[in-house]
Amino acid sequence: MKERHTDEELYARTLRALKRGRFPGDFSVKLRMCASTSGEKVLDIGCGTGWFAAAVAVQYEAEVLGIDASEYAINEARKRYGDINHLDFQVCDALLIQYEQAFDKISCLDVLEHFSYEDAQSLLKKIHTALREGGSLVLCVPTNDFLHLSPVRRVAALLSIPTFEHKTFFSVRKVQAELRRAGFSIAELSPWFHLEDQL
Repeated sequence: MKERHTDEELYARTLRALKRGRFPGDFSVKLRMCASTSGEKVLDIGCGTGWFAAAVAVQYEAEVLGIDASEYAINEARKRYGDINHLDFQVCDALLIQYEQAFDKISCLDVLEHFSYEDAQSLLKKIHTALREGGSLVLCVPTNDFLHLSPVRRVAALLSIPTFEHKTFFSVRKVQAELRRAGFSIAELSPWFHLEDQL
């Protein structure tokens, strides 16, 4: 029987990786792409324990809402960053958002690959609807997902290493096609590399 890891174990592992510098270089790129003016509204989809949403709120004094389906992650985010002005966190399934032209920027970082292909398409359409005219989406997905192939996940399970399972694998061309299908135009592609290629 496949071992199930709790949200606490999964997010704790992610936080340890962040502290070790698991994502070198990409944090500054993502933060720059989310540059906002004071008072702009930003939605961080799949915010996890809130570190990126908090950084945007502090750096740009934007009004930031972080959402995540994990109650554990949102509770941790509130504990860690609940005293930051203009920052809020809510437990929410991203596929159920009903916003219409409510945000100037939306970040969806290392999230889309956790959805089925059909749900990923649906989420991109919902994001497009939630953005104000002229708004922007900052999207990050793995584009060379060898770390999440089935044999690698099996080895991780044998070693009791928790993993977030990826359901959809993207190429650069596939990401571009799906964004255009959802109504987006692409302003910038910014690849960086660390064990897995990301876009």
